[in-house]
Amino acid sequence: MHIGSIGTAIHISRSFLKRIILPLVLSTLSGCSAVNVVPGNHEYDSARSCENLQPVPVRIEVRMLESEAFKVMHRNMMDRSPAEREVKDRVARMFRSHISRHPGLKVQDDAPNTVVITVRLIDTIEDKYQSGASDLAILLSCATLLIYPGYTETEEHVGVSLFQGNTLVAENRYTFYRVSYMGWSMIPFNFFYTPSSPSWGVTASSVDYDQALAPLKPAVDAELKDALCKMGSQPIPSNGGSIQ
Repeated sequence: MHIGSIGTAIHISRSFLKRIILPLVLSTLSGCSAVNVVPGNHEYDSARSCENLQPVPVRIEVRMLESEAFKVMHRNMMDRSPAEREVKDRVARMFRSHISRHPGLKVQDDAPNTVVITVRLIDTIEDKYQSGASDLAILLSCATLLIYPGYTETEEHVGVSLFQGNTLVAENRYTFYRVSYMGWSMIPFNFFYTPSSPSWGVTASSVDYDQALAPLKPAVDAELKDALCKMGSQPIPSNGGSIQ
């Protein structure tokens, strides 16, 4: 078989799974699907040490951006936008809860400084990050009538920015992957394994994000401390730019 024919077969299989099989199965047999949330490898330097660091008053804001695919998701046969909002609400709450307990911060509504948490609402089918392995899995899944599980991947990011007044002090981004599986073999998998693993769920909203993304927390702590030390060592700006 020519390479072009293989590519065409993969494209047809992917479209068939995405447009017909995936909505049908997810709407009728949710037990055939499972989601695994995997934190990315975030390299960071150890937090700098600064003496006599007093808790800095901040307010915490959450901003949700929308991908172009998400903006038109309500037009699809299945509107998954409410579920996506629920997932990102959970992710944002996890980051907000963890950041609010940082020893270098004092959260108050009228604080002059701001920690901004940014998440992005997406269409997990249209905005997927497709690897060669997932292409092959989708082809095998269609060829075996979903006995072999197919999967799609999304690479997602959470931004954490610290502003002193209106001036950006530091901005960091934390990556995680959402891998969605679908196939008949996921039924016994969900029965025996999924309930005992916080990073797995029958749907993305049933994942325990506090546990699944826990490996990112040390990086958040260290980089926030580094930013606070940096902020403490520079003069308070008289007129910075607006927070975007």
